[in-house]
Amino acid sequence: MTKLNYPLLLVLSAALFISACKKDKKKEPAIDEKNLTTCPAGANCEYLFTEYADVSNNGALKAGGYRLFWNTAERPGIKNQIFIKAPVNKQSFELSANDIQQGKVLTITSCSVCNTIPFKPVGGWVKGKNTTPNVAADKAKWLVEATIYQEAENDASIKDTITLKQYFNANFVIN
Repeated sequence: MTKLNYPLLLVLSAALFISACKKDKKKEPAIDEKNLTTCPAGANCEYLFTEYADVSNNGALKAGGYRLFWNTAERPGIKNQIFIKAPVNKQSFELSANDIQQGKVLTITSCSVCNTIPFKPVGGWVKGKNTTPNVAADKAKWLVEATIYQEAENDASIKDTITLKQYFNANFVIN
């Protein structure tokens, strides 16, 4: 019968316990600042964010608990919007496919004379970082990158992918 080495067992148990309790320091998401998304030809685009906000299903901004990023691309007769709900108390963030499925990303296409198909976000990812962490929030600039997978609300076989990488500027007056 072998003799149990209690001191060695105690040291190994302590090391395992300490490593299990150690919190991982989350790294800032890596976002390449090159190849930014361009505004579609003939459109006017804006990339804005505000804090302690939310958005209704029709795109109306309201008070809430998020840092809300939104992109609007508007051409005569048609308006495309993307809304991203991120944590308000962090200098960087990442949203998973699960976060997107839970409503942290909203896409809206408005066109009164178009025969458009309504889409809903079903997956993808979003990451963002404050590129000016030492300035006041109303002067901050965020870099956000996203790939959002969508499918038609009434036919999951119809799919679309939205890609976005752009700087977002503060807009603390909702307009």
